[in-house]
Amino acid sequence: MAENDQLMQDSDFLREKIKERPINKKRLLRRTLITAGLGVVFALIASVTFLIMEPLISKRLAPEETPKQVDFPEEIDINDEIAPEDMLVDDEEPEEVTPEVQEIPEEKIEEIVATIPKTLDDYNQLGDASVEYVREQQKAMVTVTGAVSNTDWFNETYESKGATAGFIFFNNDVDLLILVDRTNIAKAEKITVTFFDGTNVEGYEKMHDSETNLAVVGVPLSSLPGHLTDNYNIASLGSSNPVSGLAGLQVVAIGSPVGQDKSVCFGRVTSDSTILNKADSNYKLITTDIYGSQNGSGVLMDMRGQVIGIIAMKENTSDMGNALCAIGISELKKIITKMGNGIEIPYAGIVGTDVTMEIHNTQDIPYGAFIKEIYMDSPAMLAGIQRGDVIVSVNDKNVDRFATYTNAIMNAHPGEALSITVKRPAQDEYKEMTFKVEVTSN
Repeated sequence: MAENDQLMQDSDFLREKIKERPINKKRLLRRTLITAGLGVVFALIASVTFLIMEPLISKRLAPEETPKQVDFPEEIDINDEIAPEDMLVDDEEPEEVTPEVQEIPEEKIEEIVATIPKTLDDYNQLGDASVEYVREQQKAMVTVTGAVSNTDWFNETYESKGATAGFIFFNNDVDLLILVDRTNIAKAEKITVTFFDGTNVEGYEKMHDSETNLAVVGVPLSSLPGHLTDNYNIASLGSSNPVSGLAGLQVVAIGSPVGQDKSVCFGRVTSDSTILNKADSNYKLITTDIYGSQNGSGVLMDMRGQVIGIIAMKENTSDMGNALCAIGISELKKIITKMGNGIEIPYAGIVGTDVTMEIHNTQDIPYGAFIKEIYMDSPAMLAGIQRGDVIVSVNDKNVDRFATYTNAIMNAHPGEALSITVKRPAQDEYKEMTFKVEVTSN
């Protein structure tokens, strides 16, 4: 019986209902919040770590190329050799000197005569050489097309395009840099560069100069197809300021001088004495006897394959008609360098010219940079500089001509305050005044 009773008790125990432990909601909520908080902290740490490490890992796996800086050798200005105020006039009449006539050696005469075409074959060879010369130079030429999307009266979208001829002037190890007249691509939403062999590659505007209306277009080297990688030329920049001048020089216009792509014209320089007065810089205008188009673009080259000017038909005077003209390359090199390196072009808004010895003697105007015009609301105008002032120093450095002032401005940085000292006419004398001009970007 005792054993049966014990079995009954054990059986009753097994039949007992086990109650579930009540849930502690506060503890569960606390643990949930702690887990979620730890998750957020972990995600933040992971994100920060990724942001810090990703550039380092990317640079290690695929190092980013640093663009090579555009740098053209600085030309020596022959006018810098002697300042106007140093040109002392002697009251004594100069002694007449009879120029010595030098005879040309017969050997030299025979050498010159030998180069003159005499037969039809000679002329054919000369023509073939000219064609080969042009073909080689055209490898540096491109056509830049800008596309803009517009909507017509029926609310339908269409694309309008404008094209201009440009040339490759530098390879900075990241992009091919191309200089173009910006007129036809100013509002482009998409830029396409067509190389000499017809290959189309997408490009972008790197920077532009509003005064000369020139722009630098970049084409990533990574986007060039294999067949084009080593099959283009970089144009050589020559000089538009030779000691002997450019008048009479034989030149070739390449690009689109007659308004048609890949057109070519041969001719000679007729004049290089016209000066274009622009804000903070003056440029030489080269005119030729080449008949071009009002919409012409491209470059003017000498027969050594060097660019001496950028075709700029909008700078032509009304009496010159369609005579091809170009802006001298020497005066543009500093602007091209800054745009190629992505540096903003400084701007003060002063249009000026030199005070020559003749003007100084006849009108008693002090030597320096004479201000012909001040752009409205420009930094110079806002600082108080006026038309008719003569700039005599910038940051306490003497200014003897307008080119000296231009160099000082080009070496400044937008946002920098320059101390510009001028002489201002006041009754019968010139009063010296100094202004603080905060240079902005062009």
